[in-house]
Amino acid sequence: MELSFDDASIDAGEKFVNKYMSPGNHKVKVIEVVKGLSAQKGSPFVRITVENEAKETCSNEYYLNGGAWNISKSSILTVVTAALNTDEAAAKSKLDGLTSENIDSKLSSLLVGKHLAMTISGEWVNPSDTSKKPFVKSVFGRSGAGYFFALPLNRFNELNSKVYIKGEAISVSETQQSMSNDLGW
Repeated sequence: MELSFDDASIDAGEKFVNKYMSPGNHKVKVIEVVKGLSAQKGSPFVRITVENEAKETCSNEYYLNGGAWNISKSSILTVVTAALNTDEAAAKSKLDGLTSENIDSKLSSLLVGKHLAMTISGEWVNPSDTSKKPFVKSVFGRSGAGYFFALPLNRFNELNSKVYIKGEAISVSETQQSMSNDLGW
């Protein structure tokens, strides 16, 4: 069979560029809720993904076991309260019957397609491969940080305007120096 290149074109890669939200305040829509297991320990989590008007995305994983659940449950409640534009008691009543088995379907039915205002924070990621540059990974703000990271869309202006970026970038020279110290050089 002859293979035709008549309709082929050279793609400059624009279609395949991943667009992630930068830290700051955004008007977002929930586009996906899925559950999974962490690669390292197999810990169960639910991932909520949002996108802004520019189709940039951000997702956050909320772990469902151990001490992590104590943090996750408040953050999930904050997102549900903001997305449904309701109070804490009403949001909790919508979450009745939530289990680790049905969390993705139950949260999907409550959240997907809903709009809210959200603060996106950042975390420095320092790759173990020292040839790669450190970068800021965008993550949802978090409950218990002294501010609401998610509010109903009509309360966008009430979001905290301070941008939080956790950690710091390690330069290649610092990494090489650290490696030299570890090796006794």
